[in-house]
Amino acid sequence: MVTIFIGTLALAFDVGWRAVCWVSIALPLALTVAFLPMRFPDLVTDHGRTSMRELCGKPWFLAALAAIFLAGAIELGMAQWLPAYAETSLGFSPTVAGVALLLFSVAMAVGRMAVGFLEASANAYAIMAAGGLLSGVLFLLGAFLDNPTWALVACIAAGFTGTSLWPTMLAVAADRYPDGGASMFAALAAFGNAGGIFMPWIIGYVGDLRDLHWGMATSAVAPFLLLPLLVLLFRGKASQRKLADR
Repeated sequence: MVTIFIGTLALAFDVGWRAVCWVSIALPLALTVAFLPMRFPDLVTDHGRTSMRELCGKPWFLAALAAIFLAGAIELGMAQWLPAYAETSLGFSPTVAGVALLLFSVAMAVGRMAVGFLEASANAYAIMAAGGLLSGVLFLLGAFLDNPTWALVACIAAGFTGTSLWPTMLAVAADRYPDGGASMFAALAAFGNAGGIFMPWIIGYVGDLRDLHWGMATSAVAPFLLLPLLVLLFRGKASQRKLADR
């Protein structure tokens, strides 16, 4: 959010990107200093670590990798293309386009905090299903609404609805395999990032073939593919619970 805010101000006051990069260097440097005294807790229980080979032999984990791939696609497809879409297809100024991305990031932050409060009492799979379904609807509204302002509002709101998917998928995977260790989280993050690379490329490819309206609409494929995967994951969890009860 701070990085986007700095970039938006730079655009508004005609500051060059080189100067923005120099100013932004302070953020990762501060983060590096903050991490230096930190010590990470153990990521496995007394039962020992579950190997990646063992995890990759479990259908549930493979489905979780596919799900977080789609979660990354949902989050980053819109995030990467929102400023360009707002400026070139919806007709807003570069400053408004930057503010739209800033508001999208704020919506993501608020959504993540809201999900953190909800997950203590709500079903995690239901939260992800609702977030995925609403994201798909908002993607389509943002792509095809005639009113540019309402289309932009729909794009920004997608930040709130899609924000639950990535962290909640990590949480349910950790709940399913508590001894997966750092390698399990690394694999999940890698697949999420892969989705975040793939979807912006698809949006751009379709945008070149047709226009960005259809490119943004293409991103709705990811949340609708996610829904059946979530059903499979939930059923797998329910089956595991029945076996444990026996």
